[in-house]
Amino acid sequence: MSLPSVIRSSARRTICSVCVASSSRHTLASPPIRRSFRTTYRSLANAVASTLDADEELRSSSNLDHTPSDLPARKTSRSVAGQKAKGKTFQAPKSRKFTASAFLPPAPPTPLEVARRILARLPEFSKSKRLSSQVHDYGLTSEEERASIDNWAWTLDDLLNSCSNDDAEAKAAFQRSGFQLDRLIQSIASAEEQGLAGSSQQAIEHALTRNYVQAASRDEAVKTSTRDHLRTILSLTDLTNIAFSTAFLPARSMRRHFHLHLGPTNSGKTYNALKALAQAKSGAYAGPLRLLAHEVWERLNQGTVGGLDGQGKACNLLTGEDHRVVDPTSQLLSCTVEMLPLSRADPYEVVVIDEIQMLKDVARGGAWSKALIGVKAKEIHLCGDETMLDMLSGLIPSLGDTMEVHRYDRLTPLKVADKSLGGDFGKFEKGDCAVTFSRNNIFAVKKQIEQVVSRKCAVVYGALPPETRAEQARNFNDPNTHEEILVASDAVGMGLNLKIKRLVFINLTKWNGSAEVPLTLTQIKQIAGRAGRFGTRDNDSDKLRTASKSHEDKNDYIGLDDAPDEGGVVTTLHDSDLPLLRELLPIPLQSARQMVIDVPTEIIAQMATLLPPSTKFSSLLQHVSTLAVVPPNMTTGALDLSRGPSEVIDAFASHLSLHEMSVFNAAPVNLKDPVLKHILGTTIHLYTRTNEVKLKDVFRASELPKKLDVIEATLAILPPLPPVLGIGRLPLLPPIVISSIPSLETLHKGLVLYLWLSFRLPLAFPDREAAEQLKQRCEVVLEDCIERIPGVRQKKHLERTREGDRAVANWRATFVAPNGTKKFEGSDPKGVQWVEEAIAQRLKNKGAWNDRGSAPDPSKWLNEVDGRGQGQPPAPPRISAAFRNQNLKYRLGKSRHSPDFKAHSGWYPADPAAPKKTASHTHLLSEAPKSEKAGME
Repeated sequence: MSLPSVIRSSARRTICSVCVASSSRHTLASPPIRRSFRTTYRSLANAVASTLDADEELRSSSNLDHTPSDLPARKTSRSVAGQKAKGKTFQAPKSRKFTASAFLPPAPPTPLEVARRILARLPEFSKSKRLSSQVHDYGLTSEEERASIDNWAWTLDDLLNSCSNDDAEAKAAFQRSGFQLDRLIQSIASAEEQGLAGSSQQAIEHALTRNYVQAASRDEAVKTSTRDHLRTILSLTDLTNIAFSTAFLPARSMRRHFHLHLGPTNSGKTYNALKALAQAKSGAYAGPLRLLAHEVWERLNQGTVGGLDGQGKACNLLTGEDHRVVDPTSQLLSCTVEMLPLSRADPYEVVVIDEIQMLKDVARGGAWSKALIGVKAKEIHLCGDETMLDMLSGLIPSLGDTMEVHRYDRLTPLKVADKSLGGDFGKFEKGDCAVTFSRNNIFAVKKQIEQVVSRKCAVVYGALPPETRAEQARNFNDPNTHEEILVASDAVGMGLNLKIKRLVFINLTKWNGSAEVPLTLTQIKQIAGRAGRFGTRDNDSDKLRTASKSHEDKNDYIGLDDAPDEGGVVTTLHDSDLPLLRELLPIPLQSARQMVIDVPTEIIAQMATLLPPSTKFSSLLQHVSTLAVVPPNMTTGALDLSRGPSEVIDAFASHLSLHEMSVFNAAPVNLKDPVLKHILGTTIHLYTRTNEVKLKDVFRASELPKKLDVIEATLAILPPLPPVLGIGRLPLLPPIVISSIPSLETLHKGLVLYLWLSFRLPLAFPDREAAEQLKQRCEVVLEDCIERIPGVRQKKHLERTREGDRAVANWRATFVAPNGTKKFEGSDPKGVQWVEEAIAQRLKNKGAWNDRGSAPDPSKWLNEVDGRGQGQPPAPPRISAAFRNQNLKYRLGKSRHSPDFKAHSGWYPADPAAPKKTASHTHLLSEAPKSEKAGME
């Protein structure tokens, strides 16, 4: 493997500034139309008809229900990434002025408020092309459609306008018109609680659509055969008894007993549930993340779960991307919730379902609902917070099962600090965790902390692969590594065991793509609860045994692998946020309103037979989602979120069966990333064309594996990080190491997609082993790139120790060549001499060469340096004094933000007259494609 063409590097080097770019996206939304409650449908229908075409086009091109979470930080004074550090003072963004009520979920709308919203939406909706197109698929002619819609809209308008300002009358009007008011109110409240204004509007439109179809099925203006067809559709999409459907009959045939382990973060509830699992002959653990499933799998096999006393029990692993069989006869399984077997012939003795509050998650909640309703087990342990008690207390008895509640208190105290950091990053200490949002802000905060306090930071954010997040967490927890402070997003709230002593909120708001919005109370409490995790102190075994004995009578949760902690502290960066945080933390969370349920696949298949053959797969899902009616404590949400994959699938629908389309539609892919969207389209195209999807063909266009090769080869010539950071010369860091982090994240997601499909369509995806190897390489390289992100300032003389200076000197003598590269046996004593050709050419174009002579073409003398050409190399180029002085200023730390420094990156072209190299690493980066060379700049 060779790196891009190389030229010799001078001894002076600089480090590129960290820049992690993400693409911009904008969410468009038409302004709301204000209407009075008493305004009738007839007076408004004609007024809005002329503007509906343009409005409909705008709405269809918008995504009102979902906002990308990886939008770049706004280029305003509120963006951390947009700020410029001035010495040691850095003005981080302050939260907008919100009161405590803004962080609390809004109250559910009253019947009268729902009536007002429907009357405001009715005129526009009844004239929309979306309703017309949907009704046309149900077999109505244009004349029947127009007449039935007008009759329905006029009747509904008169009925809702007839009630005075009284909730009782409004409720009676809804009952007469056929609306399921309780379910509609719950859907609107749940959407507004999650900050999804578009979803609340969508809930109203879904209710209006089903109400119209019900009215049309009784309208004499519609043909009898069409009315019968509409009644069949309504009956099919009535899922009020979904818990007793055919798919869940095996679970309904037995009486199950539930144990509800409810308590805050760090209360030992999961520990107790796992103890019950460890003592069972057969059972399963179902977790939210594959890392958690892997951790439980390891602990059961090693015997480190409470009660096993080091005697391991054979347990198999089952996740979407990984299957590991320790013992084919083993009756224990650790898996993700989506992979929990429901069709098992013999019931499990014990099943543990972790993070049961995920029932209300719009994207994944359906998997928890399916496991809760359909798993065959004598004893089921549900672990979650107190917000789920009311919902589960109503659901479980309705299934014919029994339940027992176990409440837990936090094992370690959590207190709010007396003071904030006062906006001073210099007050961050070892063991702190800074919480901010967006990848740009995370890296900006990391860089600022490292420059001010000279302590290296680990990072955790959602776009990182779970394996990399876990490795960053291990580095932060390990006292023998460089990472002493953690900078994280809300991804820190689940799935990671962290030794956080103090948690600092950079701000209490986040950017949702269109506005600065407050965090939800659930988010604040879950993130704050990560401080002072139980078992984060390094105590000796005697103290552990004492703690275990002293707590034995309380909750029976402490084993020898858990240590008591002094408790956690939570605070804010700014003074203005601290009183708000102190007011919010004691407020109890409100009970969950609705759980998300997935529409069974057989319902979708039957619905396809009732629609025209030309109906697109995305339209089929939209029909089912719009008309589906479930119990008031449930909602359907996954189908709407799946419209992105379904729209990609539509292009290949004629070559796919409904089952195959459903498989691709459920694939774990984030289509906000255009590269991943292209990878999914390429995968489906290859599958329909050849029925054999080769890994190299999937990534051929993106060339991401080639970039991985380039970065690996680049890292191979770099020495390991010094034992103490901030002493001596800065380590060599090529720009490609940092600029490639987003590409590595995308490559990892693409490989996870391939592995996920290989377990569901194994004959069509034969390169599972190669994909797994490439995925592991990607994780190692990504971790190394993050480790090398610069930022730690040079330590002052008083901050240095003689032992540290000696350790760095020994490290440099052992691993570092004079030019900063890694020492290799048999290589040139000066080290591997290289720099990217693209950078040398850029220096030439920027006028870095002396006016008295021009630089020779690098392509003519690179061959001489690498020993591949003939003849003598030309004389070395002459560097201008201005460029040399600019780099000297940077080395003295006086001009690191100058435009010239950023343009030149501080890399000199090497001396072509130096001796030739013989090491195998000489030709690094020589074969890089043009796309990679562009990325290096």
